[in-house]
Amino acid sequence: MNRITKILLYTLIVMQTNFFSLQPSWEFGRLLNSYTSKYLSLIIVISIIIINLSSITKNILKRRVTFFIPIAFLLISNLCIEFWSSISYQQSFFSSFTASYYYYLIILYYYLVTLITDKSETLRMFTFIITLSGIYSFLLILQDLLLNKEIEFMNIGDTGLGVEVGNNLLGFLRIKAPSDFIAFGTMVIIVYMLIDSKKTKQNLIPLTINTVYLVVVSQTRMYIITILILEIFMVLYKVNKINKVFTVVFMYIVGFFGIAMIPKIFSTFINGERKTSYTVRIEAINFYFNEISLRKIVGIGFPNTFSTEYLLHGGMLNILGYQYYLDDIGILGFIVTFGVVGYIILGIFIIQLIREFMRTPNKLVSLVPISYILLTSISLSLVNVQRIIYLPFILFIISFIRNEGDKHGKERNNNYYSNL
Repeated sequence: MNRITKILLYTLIVMQTNFFSLQPSWEFGRLLNSYTSKYLSLIIVISIIIINLSSITKNILKRRVTFFIPIAFLLISNLCIEFWSSISYQQSFFSSFTASYYYYLIILYYYLVTLITDKSETLRMFTFIITLSGIYSFLLILQDLLLNKEIEFMNIGDTGLGVEVGNNLLGFLRIKAPSDFIAFGTMVIIVYMLIDSKKTKQNLIPLTINTVYLVVVSQTRMYIITILILEIFMVLYKVNKINKVFTVVFMYIVGFFGIAMIPKIFSTFINGERKTSYTVRIEAINFYFNEISLRKIVGIGFPNTFSTEYLLHGGMLNILGYQYYLDDIGILGFIVTFGVVGYIILGIFIIQLIREFMRTPNKLVSLVPISYILLTSISLSLVNVQRIIYLPFILFIISFIRNEGDKHGKERNNNYYSNL
């Protein structure tokens, strides 16, 4: 990785924390880079690709790139639907682009998988992500505690973190916007701890801080469930190497309590304070799928005019003050946008995930990023504007785990034959 590319890539990662939400409110800056705006991120990604285009092209032609086909198909489909939306909704191509530009962020995968091939360089990037997530979690927890004393040092307004005053857990107000980066960072910690057991102790601190943030500050149910499942899996993986009998007993205990807790966990999604949220999501699914029944091939595409406001956010619940958002229905929002094309893209991605899992020698470690994708997609789509930047990194991690497993396999074979 050359110096310029390294600066750009690491700056891109820091930007996903919005510089730890310490910068003051600045409208133009918020439009360039924020939780729901990734224009500056796209500029950096395109810059990285252009700088390394020759090397990326050579490597793609020379070696197998696992997710090359589904990503290429997504990018081509996105471009075609942008043109279709411009014609169908009588809007400019620029309007269609501003409603869909973030899908192009996934092209970063081509750089990551073709040019970051050194294990030490990859682990340094992991360490950087882990450090950022730990610092950010600590600052968020501290800010939340200080809010009770009316002390503010982070940008917590509507243009920043957007603290939800009405939601309170153990005295903490809800700050959910940074949860995407923190959850992603936590998944990276778990992968790192499984890959390199020597780093387990030093990674326990950011893992603990991140988990505290996700549970009591972000209060994002799907991330809480996903990360707790992955952490239990990590414990089982570690313990199994020491005592297999204890692992079996622990699995039975966790399984028993897990089954017993399923009804209670499910009830938190449909009852209590979150009942309205659940109802709105169900109504949104019904509304959007009724709309795409009229546009089966390409879904609703990218409407981006005042006259298409109803198509994006309409429904009877508007009368009660609620609007529908594609972000709220998980991966189904992607299907609503792309229609039948979306089913094809997801099908190809799933097939590639299965093939990669079957081919990797280290299947248990590979389960971590794959499970993260599948579990979060239930209600938090990784192809939404606020999360798609993490998808190329996660796909890269899956490829990295497989490549490392292949290398170890070759080393074991070489050692075996050299001893004959």
